[in-house]
Amino acid sequence: LQPPQNLESHPASIRARCLAALHESLLQRGISIPDRFCDGLTFVIMIDPVRLPSGGVVDRSVMERHLLYTEADPFTRQPMSLSDAVGEEALRGEIREFLREHGVEHGVEHGVEHG
Repeated sequence: LQPPQNLESHPASIRARCLAALHESLLQRGISIPDRFCDGLTFVIMIDPVRLPSGGVVDRSVMERHLLYTEADPFTRQPMSLSDAVGEEALRGEIREFLREHGVEHGVEHGVEHG
């Protein structure tokens, strides 16, 4: 696999940076983020959590970016594609509610969502 020439401008990279900025903003406001809301690879808050075949949970944008480098589950190195990742809708709803409770505007949320 060859990652795109300009990986930093790839949509998955942009979303990952937005998630990191959101996470940092919450921490700077003194808001404690539950561990279950954090990506298993980047340890920043997720907006679109997906469960991988290994059982690990990551944000879809993080997995999209990872798959640009290698078509494998990052926790087990077993072959996989994005279609193998299963959306965690209940967790996604909990995260959305948490963000609403802490004053994160719906528009900001959509700025880092993936479809």
